[in-house]
Amino acid sequence: DSGYTLPTVAIDTFEVGSEGNEVSSELNGTATNASHVSVTLTGPNGLEQTFDVEVVNGSWSVDLSELELPEGSYSVEVVARDAQNNTSSPATADSGYTLPTVAIDTF
Repeated sequence: DSGYTLPTVAIDTFEVGSEGNEVSSELNGTATNASHVSVTLTGPNGLEQTFDVEVVNGSWSVDLSELELPEGSYSVEVVARDAQNNTSSPATADSGYTLPTVAIDTF
């Protein structure tokens, strides 16, 4: 037994939603025995975006604020890896939003 532990990863927060007219998004988590995480975001209309993120003090985060995220369902898969390219089991989460609708009964 070498005493080596494979990397592990967890998603702490994954939220895609809207606040008024603004789309808000948050994605972060933790990783142990890892130097980087690979984050794959999938969503409506064939959206697929992959991010390679450095793990700092056991934590990682992805800034999704610059992406135009249309309403719909989103999934994320995160895999941690160490300096020798050993990988963790994937962590997954789902999120999404639908913009509110306005009904006009009479005009």
